Amino acid sequence: MAVVEQETKENVTKKSTWLRFLYIIVFAILFYIALLAIFVVVTIQFITKLFTGDVHQRLQEFGDSAAEYVAQLIRYLTFHSDDLPYPFGDWPKGKAPRRKKARKKKATSEPEEPKEEAAPSAASATPASGAGGTDTPASSGGAASS
Repeated sequence: MAVVEQETKENVTKKSTWLRFLYIIVFAILFYIALLAIFVVVTIQFITKLFTGDVHQRLQEFGDSAAEYVAQLIRYLTFHSDDLPYPFGDWPKGKAPRRKKARKKKATSEPEEPKEEAAPSAASATPASGAGGTDTPASSGGAASS
């Protein structure tokens, strides 16, 4: 028991443990500030998309770097990493994703005609295949094989 008590006393009195605790407090506060900043970016991006039909590329890049920063904070706070995030480390670089242009569907006056044509041809193929289960027994020609 004396060995365990001695190790515990050493761990409690370690300067690095208490320094980590102070960093945890600072980074926990920065975590909530970063979440607030991300919420502001999301709101602005939505309003921009709503009125212009497009998003702001710089805000997209900032959103990406803020997301990476939050990931760094979480890694440090959960003891997954000992690397100090910003402001003690570098701010992560953000990049805008490659954008794919959305295709607009062409408006046609008869969009369902091909579907209607496909349905009868599929139904007519079933009796010709010789498979059972047809609704009309007369369509099989009354030829029942034993």
